[in-house]
Amino acid sequence: MKKYIQLLIAISAACFLSSCEDEVPIPESLKTNSKLVLNAELKGNTQEIDFNLSRSIPLYNSGKNNNADEIEIAEISLTNDGKIIPITYYEKNDNNGWYINYQQFVVTLGQDYFLIPGKKYQLKVQTTKNEVIYGEATIPQYVPTEAKLYLDSTNDDGYYTYYTYKLEFQDKAGENNYYLTSYFYPSQGNQNSGNYNFEEILTDASKDGKLLITSEKGISFRQEYYLDQNGYSVNYNLFNDIGFKIKALDYHAYTYFSILKNYSGNDIFAEPLNMHSNVEGGLGIVCASNEQIVQIK
Repeated sequence: MKKYIQLLIAISAACFLSSCEDEVPIPESLKTNSKLVLNAELKGNTQEIDFNLSRSIPLYNSGKNNNADEIEIAEISLTNDGKIIPITYYEKNDNNGWYINYQQFVVTLGQDYFLIPGKKYQLKVQTTKNEVIYGEATIPQYVPTEAKLYLDSTNDDGYYTYYTYKLEFQDKAGENNYYLTSYFYPSQGNQNSGNYNFEEILTDASKDGKLLITSEKGISFRQEYYLDQNGYSVNYNLFNDIGFKIKALDYHAYTYFSILKNYSGNDIFAEPLNMHSNVEGGLGIVCASNEQIVQIK
């Protein structure tokens, strides 16, 4: 009996070791080709469009370098209701990395042409290999022009004084509106530089036509200090110059940024994200926005 058990173990071990030598075949459904990726944001009442063009990385690419398949632009076009809008464009940079061929472009509309709120635009890119990729977006019409920013509370921990602010603005009733807000404050006493922080995405889905508040907990940051020209420490009053950027988004931008906000790039146990895309002929997002700077003095 003991010999039979030993023989069974030996046979099982041999089968296991032999199976380790063979490569597990990759299903054909997972062998996807690299695709063009177009990410662009059309900003209302401006004449420029910044967009990135790259290639996706196949799930199983066996370590291949995607730069072997370079992206060469043949034509970039912008249309509104089928009418071609005159544009010029140039490549802002050419960041050819090992895993991705990434290119950034700036499109400038012709003189007297602007991205008009309420209008739908189509951005199309064609490569020298006759690849065509395009997306459409409508510039949001409504963006709040007035907002109230107020000091909600202060907290002193003995080292710094922390200020908590809240922002509220009026939503327009009868429409599906989406917003992205971020606050601005000068850095190190320099009135010409600063930081945009704390981006928050809002929707009026359950608060149509009501006052929207950026966060129930408020936005907190500590008191800034800087050295004046004589080397003395100056306590800078942030509230004198704090401001907010309120950006109205279209549905595609709202959905894309909402999903992206939940991305945990450094977490190996994080679930993969199914990114929203409205691009035909490839992947990515072509979205639209309309922004307003609310400065508090």
